Amino acid sequence: MADDLIIVPPGQHGDIAYVASQDSNLYAVHVVNGSIEWRFTTGTPIVYRPAVTDDDVYVTTDRGGLRRLDRKTGQAIWRNGAADHFLAANPKVVYATDRSGHVLVLDRTRGTQVGSYDAREFTVPVSNDLTDRIYLAAHDGLIVCLHDRDLAKPHVNKKWDLTKADDKKKRGDKVKDKPKPKPAPENKEAGDDKDKGEAMDKKP
Repeated sequence: MADDLIIVPPGQHGDIAYVASQDSNLYAVHVVNGSIEWRFTTGTPIVYRPAVTDDDVYVTTDRGGLRRLDRKTGQAIWRNGAADHFLAANPKVVYATDRSGHVLVLDRTRGTQVGSYDAREFTVPVSNDLTDRIYLAAHDGLIVCLHDRDLAKPHVNKKWDLTKADDKKKRGDKVKDKPKPKPAPENKEAGDDKDKGEAMDKKP
């Protein structure tokens, strides 16, 4: 499949793994049969694990910035050269860090920067492709969680992570319960003997 080493952990969505190779390609690979759904050439090696949501794949390349790809087709939607590491996303914006440690707020549709936040004291950014929550950590052990003030409840970006049973319940499908164990058959002969014994005891 790849013509070079794979040193970055793959992203995943359902049965599709998103594998970044040092040959400057991102491969969407079906994990069951190994077929390649699509391939995207970045030009330079991908330096972080691809972040994958229901709709998008976010990849950061060496000196190439952050790219947003269509998850189903692999087509590039936009590239922001200042962004260096994907943090989180919601339907309106994408959060990322730049090389100096600032949190960038990018318009999700166009990829243009619409805001920033100085987070240089938090030197350990955490990539979260499950929800819109931003997690930042400092070397002294402090961890903070940030979110859009308009989204008090976490926005889920990866609905496939629910269990199959929960998925069926949400769709209205019937979930089969485990069969109950059958009761042990009664020993009629033993019961008859017991009754006879009780009757014999009652005799004068």
